[in-house]
Amino acid sequence: MDVPNAWKGSIESLSQEGLGIGTMITKVDGKDVRRPIFIPFTVPGDEVEADITEQKRKYTFGMLSKITTPSPLRAEPECPHFTVCGGCNLQHVAYDEQLLQKGAQISFLLSRKGVKLPHDVKVLPAKQRRNYRRRAKVAMQFTGGRLNAGFRKFHAHDIIPVSKCLIVAPEIEAFISLLNRSESRVGMTGSFTQEAVVVVGDNRKAGILVPLDDTPQQQRKAVRDFFEDLYSRNRKLIGNLFFEENRVTRTSGQVQEHITYKAAGLTFSFLPETFIQSNIATNETLIATAIGFLSNDGDIKKETVLDMYAGLGNISLPAAKVGKHVVAVEGHEASVLLGRINAYQNGIENTTFIHRSAEKYIYEYIKNRRAGTVTEEYPVADRIVIDPPRTGCTPEVLRGLLMTGIKRIVYISCNPVTLAGDLAKLGESYDIKDIIAIDMFPDISHVETIVRLDLRK
Repeated sequence: MDVPNAWKGSIESLSQEGLGIGTMITKVDGKDVRRPIFIPFTVPGDEVEADITEQKRKYTFGMLSKITTPSPLRAEPECPHFTVCGGCNLQHVAYDEQLLQKGAQISFLLSRKGVKLPHDVKVLPAKQRRNYRRRAKVAMQFTGGRLNAGFRKFHAHDIIPVSKCLIVAPEIEAFISLLNRSESRVGMTGSFTQEAVVVVGDNRKAGILVPLDDTPQQQRKAVRDFFEDLYSRNRKLIGNLFFEENRVTRTSGQVQEHITYKAAGLTFSFLPETFIQSNIATNETLIATAIGFLSNDGDIKKETVLDMYAGLGNISLPAAKVGKHVVAVEGHEASVLLGRINAYQNGIENTTFIHRSAEKYIYEYIKNRRAGTVTEEYPVADRIVIDPPRTGCTPEVLRGLLMTGIKRIVYISCNPVTLAGDLAKLGESYDIKDIIAIDMFPDISHVETIVRLDLRK
């Protein structure tokens, strides 16, 4: 195969990773063969020149060297760190085009798996486009008495000490600035990296989780002392401090504050270690869409709902407000405990939270159905919500879902690639009746998709 060192052409679309896609013609056994070329920070409609950086058997990667004719769909990035920091990758694309491209990506990935859709995929816009992320991972490099804190470099492990970020909440930006001003107080030896998960609650204070399992053993006490000192001197910014070691999370010895967010008329308590939808404002759209898919025929008032991968009740509790009973299944113990607390705090009594993996629960559910056993934990369910991680459902869960005979599934996905495979499998018994995507991540190539599937009659 003859591979050139450079490419010149038009950008036609965006990939799921936010890379511009053009068409490259290469010679294979003397014949012209069309291959996609992926180029970061390009926009559909751009005429560009690019250097070839990597050649695979079926596709090519390039690096932008020149924009000969900019696309009218191109936007001027506002962030001074854009293209260097790896935090976002679509600031150069006009927002309406971001939504169109995300919808097209979902349609393409699903159709490639043979998934039939009832209509085109519409992407609902974010309710908050700037400073929306209330959960982020901050990277730090300790070198002797110096500290460099920020986000990872684009496609690299280097740390960019960001001075401004349009994606994260202002309190997270302020925490990064605080870390970078704290160099003279570090007092550590050697060089090592450290990460911290930072969340922001409705009290507009940061909750910090410092995982220590990957921290050099000889540095752990110094890291603890550093963050304890930082916490005690900055209580107006930091409301909570936690350390995780040997997969156990403990609070620091100081007084902790409550971390909450509001959604669907409810108040949810959470912790840095628990999953939340980081765009809290747009979370309202996600909840409303999911509940609408669950209850559009009105029968839910007298029916039972299973919520798999339930987390701390983000969908379970709103569903309980309109349904007869909700069983919320979650494998992360702290999330289950918070789900029970959230149900109690909101006066919701028709929800049962269970600490169990989705695989184990679905197996036991089917076992109870076959035995004719009905309990609070294993009721006869009429509808099910699944919101798996980016890896999608395991084969065991998919097989179990097909065996349940539950009449409606509402699938919430943060990864259209795994969603496509899962929908193809569920298509053995279910038909897709509706699909909507939600832009939970403006200026980032990720997208949330909600699908309603009904059991085929």
